[in-house]
Order: sequence, then structure tokens, then C-alpha cells
Amino acid sequence: MDTSRKSSLTNSEKPNHLQYLRDFRVEPCAQFKQHQCQQHRPYTCFHWHFANQRRRRPVKLTTGEFNYSPDIYCDKYDESNGCCPNGDRCPRILHEKWSSLCFRT
Repeated sequence: MDTSRKSSLTNSEKPNHLQYLRDFRVEPCAQFKQHQCQQHRPYTCFHWHFANQRRRRPVKLTTGEFNYSPDIYCDKYDESNGCCPNGDRCPRILHEKWSSLCFRT
């Protein structure tokens, strides 16, 4: 990629894009637990309210790959309770709707 194109892509990013890609719905909502989240209806809260809304933070490993593949959906994931038998160690995407192939900023 040439330098001019790379810099234009960087300049078009909004400051909150990285925060959303890294942190969106990876932590539970403390206000929801106390029945005080004002963003529950409609559900616009940055944090998760139920376990099946939780997503894992994408982490780049020393191999250069991420901690899970956005290309392969986990067939053992139970959407009703938000659990996979492999937990966060699962190398596959647990939420198809949060896949980087589907979710764009």
C-alpha cells in the first residue's frame, strides 16, 4: 500500500473506532446489575447486560494472528446462555453478529 493511501485511511478513522473494536461489550454493565442503566431500552449500552451479549476482546498474539478467528463460527456456542465449553480459549468466533466480517465501523 502506498504511503498516501495509508495516511488517508488513517486520517479517515474516528477516535472512537479503536475503542469500539477493542472494548465494545467486553465488560458487564455495573449500572444494569443495580437496575439503573438508562441505556437498557433501547439497548444502546456500551457494556453487556446478559451473558449472551458478551464478546471477547480481540487480542493479537505473538504469532501475528488474533486469539480467535473471525472466519469460523463456533458450533458449540450456546446463544441462550452465552457459553462455549472452551470458554475464552475457543479459537472460533462465538457471536456471528460480532464477527469482523459482519460488524464494521
